[in-house]
Amino acid sequence: MVIRHLTTEPFHIKINGKWLHIDEETLAKHPGGIAMTAYRETDATTAFHIFHSGSKLAHQMIKEMSTCNVDYEPSKEQEVSETLSVLSDEVIGNWNLDAQRIATINRNFNHFRIQVMYA
Repeated sequence: MVIRHLTTEPFHIKINGKWLHIDEETLAKHPGGIAMTAYRETDATTAFHIFHSGSKLAHQMIKEMSTCNVDYEPSKEQEVSETLSVLSDEVIGNWNLDAQRIATINRNFNHFRIQVMYA
């Protein structure tokens, strides 16, 4: 298992080809809490679509955040280092999934979300 130091310092993630600025306010609004820190300075498009494919609110938030021009590109050293630590199988596993598997994961995640909301 890979253990990383969790921090709420501002960072960037890339979704649908656009870099988004993530700060403490954004993290506080995210129902998954600091889960998105696992994608710090990397492309989180696949993870976003897997976990939020059925969420109109999540897609609306990304659309609104994408309108803010973020002129950002990680340094090559940072990009390689962060990508290797985030993409290790111990952290997120293999994301080469077919549409049916993604739909199953999304249904399970939505079921879990409802259980947590009404617990």
